[in-house]
Amino acid sequence: MLIGLFGNQVAAYVAVSVGGIVAAPIIGWLLGKIPVEKLKKAIGAVMYRLGKLLTLFLGGKFKLTKPYWNTAIEPFFIVFLEAIITHGLSEFVRGLRSDNEKK
Repeated sequence: MLIGLFGNQVAAYVAVSVGGIVAAPIIGWLLGKIPVEKLKKAIGAVMYRLGKLLTLFLGGKFKLTKPYWNTAIEPFFIVFLEAIITHGLSEFVRGLRSDNEKK
């Protein structure tokens, strides 16, 4: 009946809306099963190892950067990561949460 009166777009909209209502609790349940603390710990360990490998390689093995790594390059690289990347990600998360703020 909806298709005859309004066309395929309304029927598709109704189908997607009903599908979203059914899928929302399932998606919420699945996201609740993710072990966030274990995931954070694992990702943190991997990132620490990557940082350690980078500094050992550029500060000790690579002849071009070895004399400059600890005194000139690494401090600016760390400031860039901390100031730009970390702040950018925190602002992105703040933007995602902006619709949850109480007015």
